[in-house]
Amino acid sequence: MEAAVARVAADSAFEQAAEWADYCLNARCTEEDAFAIFVPREGRGEGHDGGTARW
Repeated sequence: MEAAVARVAADSAFEQAAEWADYCLNARCTEEDAFAIFVPREGRGEGHDGGTARW
């Protein structure tokens, strides 16, 4: 998993990519966190948390 985290961080222009990858890929985020992170980027509205996700 460490290699995947490093790859995401290296390949991304997102300045919090390493933190995000560690949080999501190492299963630290909950299902609700995942919805809050990904749903807004799919165009399905503001997201599960009303648009307050930290990512």
